[in-house]
Formats: sequence, structure tokens, C-alpha cells
Amino acid sequence: MVERLHRCAHCKAPYTWQASGEGCFEPLNDQKYCADCKKVVLEALMRVPKRFKPARLDQTEIALDQAEGHYQEQMRIRAEQNGGLVSRRVMATVFRKGEAKVFNIIEGFGPHKGKTLVYEYWPSERHEGTVQLFAQEDLITGKKTACEEFGGLNEAEKYMWSLPKNEHGA
Repeated sequence: MVERLHRCAHCKAPYTWQASGEGCFEPLNDQKYCADCKKVVLEALMRVPKRFKPARLDQTEIALDQAEGHYQEQMRIRAEQNGGLVSRRVMATVFRKGEAKVFNIIEGFGPHKGKTLVYEYWPSERHEGTVQLFAQEDLITGKKTACEEFGGLNEAEKYMWSLPKNEHGA
């Protein structure tokens, strides 16, 4: 567990922020605000209706083999750059009948450069696998658009895992 002393951006009170370990994902544990101010922020945001929700868009330009090959190449490059070591976020997966669903988030390439892609498939049904774009759905118009604002895969993963479980393959 890593804890750091911070000063609240609003009330200026000193407080301890827990950067890692059990409890670091608690809603009131915030890097910018003390627990009292964070609670007020969260309560205020509950009154603001959401405008967008995470979604996915089908695409046909990139096949599953291409997406998986791109992912493997990116892992190889990262290993070369880091002396043979590759670190990546471990994601929970779905299991059925003794097999695990393959699910990866990758940087877009080719016609989708600058976007984020998701590919997934069951090994026994690989031919039914999908490659989709991260997207957002406007809750007023219902229109889905590809998300281009992610600065890196960590941001994309946070966005993806904010989805309800049945929307991210888990």
C-alpha cells in the first residue's frame, strides 16, 4: 500500500491519499480532493444527467487475424524496448466449458489509426470473433461515434471497464 500526504484543491486541508493497495478504489479516495470535498462533488454530479454512454461500433476494414497480428507485433516491440520485459494490464475474462474468452484492447492502425479497437472471440468459435471500435452513444440522439480522445490504452481500458459487465465481454 502506498499512501501520500496531499492538500485538498478546494478546502486546502491536508489529507492522506491512498495511491495503491486495498481501498485505493474507494469513491472518496481522491488524488485532488479530501473525502469531505469529494463527497460534495460526487453528490453534485449525481444531479447532472449523463449525456453519453460507452458503446462499440462495428467495422469491416480490419479482420480478426490482422488485429491479433498487430497486437502480437506491438507486444514484440515493447519487449525489445524494455529488455525483454512486457507489462500489461491483466483483465478479467469469461470462462465457459473449459475455455477462456480472448479479449484485448489495442491501438488502432490502418484506417483506424488514432482510435482504439477491441477484439474478442471464443477459441472454439474463432470464426465468429469481432473487431470493434470504442465508441460513445449520445443519449439524446442515439448516434454512436468512434472515440478518438484517448491518450493511451490505459485511458481506453478505464473507459471500457466502466461499461456494465455484459457490454465488455465479461
